[in-house]
Amino acid sequence: MIDLDLRTVYFNSLLFFFVSAIVIFILWWQTRKRFDGVQFFVLYIVLFLFGDGLISLRGYIPDVLSIVVSNSLIILGASLSYIGLERFYKQKSSILKHIILLACFVPVQYYFCSIYPDLNIRIINVSAGIAVITGLLVWLSLIKLRNIDDPILKAYGIANMLFFGISIFRIYRTIYHPQVIPDYFNPKTTDLFVVLSFHVLFLLLSFFLILIINNRLIREIKSQEDKFNKAFHYAPFSMCVTRISDGKILEVNEFFEKLHGYTMAELDGRLISDVNMWLSECDRTSFMQSLENGQAKSLQYQFKRKNGDIFPGELSAQTFMYNHEECLISVINDITEKTKADKLINDSQLMLKKFAAQLQSAVEEEKVLLANQIDNELNQNLAALKLELGHFKNQLNAGQSNNAPTEISVKIDDIYSILGNSLKSSLKIMSSLRNEVLHIMGFMGAVELYVDEFSKKNQIKCDIETNISKYPLNPQQSTPLFRVFENAMSNIAEHSKATEAKVRINTVDNTLRLEIVDNGIGFSYNQSMLFTCKGLMFMQERIHLLDGNMQIETASEQGTKIIIEIPLCA
Repeated sequence: MIDLDLRTVYFNSLLFFFVSAIVIFILWWQTRKRFDGVQFFVLYIVLFLFGDGLISLRGYIPDVLSIVVSNSLIILGASLSYIGLERFYKQKSSILKHIILLACFVPVQYYFCSIYPDLNIRIINVSAGIAVITGLLVWLSLIKLRNIDDPILKAYGIANMLFFGISIFRIYRTIYHPQVIPDYFNPKTTDLFVVLSFHVLFLLLSFFLILIINNRLIREIKSQEDKFNKAFHYAPFSMCVTRISDGKILEVNEFFEKLHGYTMAELDGRLISDVNMWLSECDRTSFMQSLENGQAKSLQYQFKRKNGDIFPGELSAQTFMYNHEECLISVINDITEKTKADKLINDSQLMLKKFAAQLQSAVEEEKVLLANQIDNELNQNLAALKLELGHFKNQLNAGQSNNAPTEISVKIDDIYSILGNSLKSSLKIMSSLRNEVLHIMGFMGAVELYVDEFSKKNQIKCDIETNISKYPLNPQQSTPLFRVFENAMSNIAEHSKATEAKVRINTVDNTLRLEIVDNGIGFSYNQSMLFTCKGLMFMQERIHLLDGNMQIETASEQGTKIIIEIPLCA
């Protein structure tokens, strides 16, 4: 009969626990962002490793370490395996029961080790702790998780059931047949069998945990493959997988066949260059150059179908590794209808823009016409009436004595004054409708006069810089641009708290560039303010109707710079 040394059993188990710890650690590292709970499995194996190591050193290290600490680590590791299994399958429960278990186990183990040494009670204590944890694991794996279709999980539960049964048997055996010689490493045959069974089951449970993680990982991969296959084959746009090294077509989806007119049988084993789907080889070269970073997004090219029809397409692509080879998945979306719709929208926007510009021009023309009518009719009549009234007053005064003016004379003076005020108001209304300076002197003259009056009125030093030697704008451009200029200068006077301002007007490449700069307090600006702030929206809309653009550069306490560019009419 072979005389088996129990210490040798522990040392041999250490090797397997060490290998298991490495394997589970690798699995946890690979799946740490995918699965929760695997970190507890790693701790479970590591604690068993240290616990068994301390037990195997009994007699060489203090008993507190080899008896109390070692068995406490084993019980703690078993509890962590339960918590890890719960989290692995997204089940949550209180850890209070595990805390209570350790709170009961550790004092008992310490008492019957250091205060009142008793091997049999320690064996009962350890067996009871293991029985509680394995019982919980049986309930979790076979009852609570019974809806999970995983045969490895069921086998894990059965192994825990055996563990539970052997623990109960060991308690019964120790109670009714206690060890007479208090030497843990020289047990009776039955006790040796129980200890060996414990180690075999420990190793088996570790092996099952590795399989549980591996099986779930395989299922997740298969699930992702199924999702990819469904998304690939039933996507409503053309998809093609090619090998980058030689351009061989590996797979296409159904929409590729429908869009390009080729079947998978026709494409089997062919190179993408043989399909002749590119309208221009230059486009294909340009596309491959854009893949330097491994991807390309929303590139538009012209493609050919099998029957020779040409269609516009939007191409996106991404490189990936498949079977240790670099491959490319390409997605082509037929944008024929989108292109037509975009053209219709652009045409509509252009028509709307032209209509708005014509409407604005018509409004300005109506203002000028109305101002002319006021000038030609109302103002002249008021002026003539004022002259006639003055002549009448002079005649009336000549026929009277040198006495105080009569009541009629006073009334005539009042009417004369009213006529004068009416004429002033009429002239002011006419000027607002038709900017007289702009009408007579042109854009540059109006700007120079406005800047001069602006400086005097607001006590803000303002200079003009320009390279324009002649008037470059037509009336349809000068009026709205001057309105924008007035609005910008009014903002400086009202809000900027500036002491200096500068106006630059230059022409560059048939473009008029107007810059308005101040040294004021500035403001917090974002692009959306062009569509929410009434004043800025007014300026932006007028510049937009002139086919120009407006930029605003500003920051708190750093002044403001407005840049306006409009094309000059030929």
